[in-house]
Amino acid sequence: MNGVTTFRHSVGNAKDVLSRFRNRRLVLALGGHMHVRERLLYEIDGFPTRFEQSAAIVGPSGEGALRFKSGFVVYRVQNGVIDAGTFVPLDPAAREP
Repeated sequence: MNGVTTFRHSVGNAKDVLSRFRNRRLVLALGGHMHVRERLLYEIDGFPTRFEQSAAIVGPSGEGALRFKSGFVVYRVQNGVIDAGTFVPLDPAAREP
């Protein structure tokens, strides 16, 4: 944008935001409003932070091979570890493996 490279699905000041957490271990940040599930991994000072967007709950979108499933993600925490999440589609026939 305006001659500056940016990540389209991340805030423009992601570096500044993540630097605020330097002294804390932020392992998972959740977001929404995407029409497809998206997973990013940022690393600051050697500590990974997962940034995950859930699919929008608006019904399937797109056409042909680019149809995106609608649903939400359920995360489980066990012994302080957050799993990869399980996508729960609005249409049970569309369940991810």
